[in-house]
Amino acid sequence: MKVKTLPTVLVVEDETLIRMDAVFMIEDAGFRTVVTSGLDDIVFLSGVLCLPKP
Repeated sequence: MKVKTLPTVLVVEDETLIRMDAVFMIEDAGFRTVVTSGLDDIVFLSGVLCLPKP
């Protein structure tokens, strides 16, 4: 059985209310979100999620 995966968007924003609003809009559009508020989290997530290096 094939599992459908949703496209994922990394949301990086230090302002909580703006970040929450962005997540709601992105998820309403049918995307999965990974949320962070800073650079330290992005460095960690890049290793966990195997994001391509620029």
